[in-house]
Amino acid sequence: MSKKKVTPSLGQVKSEIPVKDVVSGNKNDKNSDIVTFTPPAQNVLFRKIFVATAAVIAVVMMLMSLRSGINGDDSYQDDYSDNLVKYYASMGRDTSYRHDPQSPIFYYGGGYEFPVGVVNHALGLTVDDAAYHDVRHVFNAFLGFLAILFTALIVSELAGWEAGLLALLLMFFSPRFVGDSLMNPKDIPFATGYIAAIYYMIRWLKNIASPSRNTLIGLVLGIGFAISVRVGGLLLIAYLFLFVALQLWSNKGSISGVFKDFQGTKKVILTALGVSALAYIFAILFWPYALANPIKNPLKALAEFSKFSVSIRLLFMGENSMSNTMGWDYPLQWIGRTVPIAVLLGFFTSIFLVFKMTKRYPKNVIFLLFFTTFFPLLYIIYKKSNLYDSWRHLIFIYPTVVVLATLAWASIIDIFSKNKVITYALIAFLGIMSLEPAYFIVTNSAYPYTYFNPLNGGMKGAFGNFETDYWGVSCRQGVEWLEGQGILKQDMKDTITLMTNFGYNVDKYVSKKYGGKVRVLYSKYDRRHEQNWNYGLFQSRFSAGSQLRSGSWPEKSRTIHTIDAAGVPILAILKNDNNFTSQAEKLMKQQLLDSAAVVLNYELAKHPDNDAAWNNLATVAMSQNKFSDAINFSQKCLQLVPDNMSAMGILGLSQLRTNDAASAQNTFQRMVKVQPDYAIGYYYLSVIQQNSDMNLAIKNARKSIEVSPNFKAGYELLASLYEKSGDATSAAQYREASGRMK
Repeated sequence: MSKKKVTPSLGQVKSEIPVKDVVSGNKNDKNSDIVTFTPPAQNVLFRKIFVATAAVIAVVMMLMSLRSGINGDDSYQDDYSDNLVKYYASMGRDTSYRHDPQSPIFYYGGGYEFPVGVVNHALGLTVDDAAYHDVRHVFNAFLGFLAILFTALIVSELAGWEAGLLALLLMFFSPRFVGDSLMNPKDIPFATGYIAAIYYMIRWLKNIASPSRNTLIGLVLGIGFAISVRVGGLLLIAYLFLFVALQLWSNKGSISGVFKDFQGTKKVILTALGVSALAYIFAILFWPYALANPIKNPLKALAEFSKFSVSIRLLFMGENSMSNTMGWDYPLQWIGRTVPIAVLLGFFTSIFLVFKMTKRYPKNVIFLLFFTTFFPLLYIIYKKSNLYDSWRHLIFIYPTVVVLATLAWASIIDIFSKNKVITYALIAFLGIMSLEPAYFIVTNSAYPYTYFNPLNGGMKGAFGNFETDYWGVSCRQGVEWLEGQGILKQDMKDTITLMTNFGYNVDKYVSKKYGGKVRVLYSKYDRRHEQNWNYGLFQSRFSAGSQLRSGSWPEKSRTIHTIDAAGVPILAILKNDNNFTSQAEKLMKQQLLDSAAVVLNYELAKHPDNDAAWNNLATVAMSQNKFSDAINFSQKCLQLVPDNMSAMGILGLSQLRTNDAASAQNTFQRMVKVQPDYAIGYYYLSVIQQNSDMNLAIKNARKSIEVSPNFKAGYELLASLYEKSGDATSAAQYREASGRMK
């Protein structure tokens, strides 16, 4: 009677048969203690399924990238890419890459931008060609796929092809990662280099004395590519030496044992030095700024990236605040709300199962995975780094998060492997949990990075509380909708003016294609009526959270279509049937206030949800000393846009003029809460409080000049307050300071 064939459970690792590496084709390093499934037939089967699935994912992602739009930072990236080509083509004589007046983009390496620039140049494409951006997106998607592949290969090295397949799917069903892979040329290429380097580190740690040539080459390329994209890749060199030292210590049993085997230790250290040197040389070959001074300039770039000196306004937890004022939990909140539940559960479980996992897999490898995940996160929190737009600056740690999550799931399934019911239930649970993010990717394939998980209430829970399409990629779908409606077409006779808050994105899809018949103007959404235009394409980006939650964005009476993600508008297309508001603003500048009021009333009769018109009407009323009307009109505006600073200012001043000091104080307190650096708000609070609380009045007057050091009226008010309180010395100091100002 033949013996019954035993099929190993997910995560079973013992075997006598080595497995060829999917990438290099080499057999596992000798003396390896990390191997795969027991039965050769099973090993071959799952390897084939793994390879086939990876191939499908690669093709799907590159096809998806052709639907993704230009991202909001591409105006800098595209110029840098083209200027890098000029630099190398001129043998270093053309240094235009360093002369971007808007952004010190040269602090980034050219590991991604130079090759993609060469391809576009070879194809004869310029930034005004839509295909130029498609080429960039395909490259980006392929690098994103490689990050997914290396993530799965790490799991395969540790737990076999079946677990590797699970990691492959968990990564592919991660909308944020896949979405960024379609169009994010900074964070995704860096993530690829980061996880590739970790993969080859693990392969080296398996056989530290005699690593294969391909392992060392892969390590050089992984570290080098990461540095060539972002100088933070230098961290990988530190990782390399740390974990080489730990592995030597583990192998020899003690520090003294490491030094006793001097020749063996020397060989390993020299190998690490050689890998690091070659990786660094490889990196700076694609980084002109580093080539100019290979030591000083990368260190300068590293210092710049550690603080992200430029601060921008972000929508987070319902509040619009500057990025440099975010709390320590900013990245944690974003990660918890946007990572698929299956990955979150697996990752948190891995923390509790860490000791069990160190018994199943090499301890140093598990430590490496946890360390390379937590160290960057904790360091950023400790340094209070200035982060932009969710956790995209930390997306490079996501692959190791998925590795740990997968190993945890494999461990759990193995624990219950003898109970088929529980085993199948766990696998079914994983499948069900993955359906929700997978469905989001399928139904929002052009912008899957806008995903929020069910713990956050999905996209509907995010709207008005968090940024959604902060890259502005859906501008492409907005332009395509206008084309589908015949509004934009090749045989247009009249010029059409498009207004948008993502000017570069829209311009590159229409300027060359329509030969100047489409004019693109940039404007913030709340200032959209200051110019004349025919159609508007507006992202919710930078709109006040309170306005989004109030339902007044977009301006419904002008909105003809929205581009939605999971039923939530991320881009609004507006039709401007008149330019009354912009006409009124011109009349206001000419001090023709009665005429301006007439025009504004015409506008509001047709578009009562035009917040700009209400605000302008309030301005006109206040200028005519009609303070009761000004209060009424400013409140109408604030019903639509609760945090409109201009309307609040008019309301507060009008309340003061009608002797309603208590209401005015509440209004100005609300203003400084919404915008803590608003000097005028503190100024008027001080004016109001000087009759009731001199100390508080002085405090707010001082605050007005703290947030705006050149605010002359604040100095004059402080001088007056100190005079009233009997402090002549301080009064003289502030009056003198005021006198020095223009």
